[in-house]
Amino acid sequence: MLFAYGLAPVSMAVQPVAAQGQEPPGRSGTRVVSSASEGWPQGREWRVDSVPALQIGQLAGEPEYQFYRVSSVVMLRDSGVVVLDGGSRELRRYSPRGQLEWTAGREGSGPGELKQPIMLGQRPDGAFVISDRASNRITTVGLDGTILESRAADFQGTVPLFFGLFADGRYLATFRREIGPPPPGTSWADTISLWSIDVENETGTPIAALPGPSWLWTGRDMLPVPFTANPPRALSGNKLFVSSGPHPEILVFDSDGRALERIVLERPPLPVRAADARRVVDKLIEEDVYGVPAEVWNSSLRSMTLPEFAPAFDRILVDTGGNIWARRYEEFVPGTSASWNVFRGSGQYLGAVATPARFEIFSVREGRIVGVFYDELGVEYVRAYDILRN
Repeated sequence: MLFAYGLAPVSMAVQPVAAQGQEPPGRSGTRVVSSASEGWPQGREWRVDSVPALQIGQLAGEPEYQFYRVSSVVMLRDSGVVVLDGGSRELRRYSPRGQLEWTAGREGSGPGELKQPIMLGQRPDGAFVISDRASNRITTVGLDGTILESRAADFQGTVPLFFGLFADGRYLATFRREIGPPPPGTSWADTISLWSIDVENETGTPIAALPGPSWLWTGRDMLPVPFTANPPRALSGNKLFVSSGPHPEILVFDSDGRALERIVLERPPLPVRAADARRVVDKLIEEDVYGVPAEVWNSSLRSMTLPEFAPAFDRILVDTGGNIWARRYEEFVPGTSASWNVFRGSGQYLGAVATPARFEIFSVREGRIVGVFYDELGVEYVRAYDILRN
């Protein structure tokens, strides 16, 4: 069987699914904030310092200072850093000066153990909530590194895919959907249905159904169509921020599924050229991402229907000041700097911020960005940079 991520196979009312090419939900009956130019006064733009304020990591030596497949980095109020390392399956806390304070978790499928951990967020008391998609468990870790809870992640007989944690304790999730293999050469567009899930009471509320990636089934492999992507999303308090498609806009919902705002940046969408798709596929072939021979990729590319425009954004973050950060969509090019469009919490567009080359932001807190830097060998380092505001 193949897996798609559309409608939930549970007994709840489902809102209509948006098809590819249709406008996503939330564009009518909501507050619209539109910007055509930057809100920063000239000379007062934000920029990222060229020198890191903190770096943790080393090429060799103590394993607790080595990182591999970091999936989350959180900066705490005291400027300490919590890192979820996928390679060691550990949650680690470091002091503001980068010294290890504790670790929690280890590889395994039992209580307190992790196999494929994803950070969902923090509870109001500061505890960290982790979803393990391989063992279908939710683990909660206290601020001192104590395992507070480890429980099965089932819901009404299904196992949701959890993406985040609302302030009210509900989870942002979607559901796997099994489909039978179609004839070889068939392509289809996925739909990502996002839900607010109360695990304790086993109730759920549909929030949005958004156009997702498109795929081509070769008869053996399911290959992604270039320039189609999962809709980026972020949670802040009880608000969900999502973007979908080529329009540079962000839709805001609450945890009850109400559409609150539509934040629009008046910028034309980015056209997709055949040469762009060729570049993406060449990179996938070079890195052997899907384990598919070059001749299969080349044949598949010729039969793929490419989108007219690229997605506007591929990441969304909300900083501790309520500002919204949306990264402009670009297929990954090693050594390049990413560009983030920054909006006030009110929706006003402020301007663009460039981040250092080979640096992936995971969170923004009180004038500092924190994330992972990848050196020329692909070695990972946790870094923090100050945001300079003239």
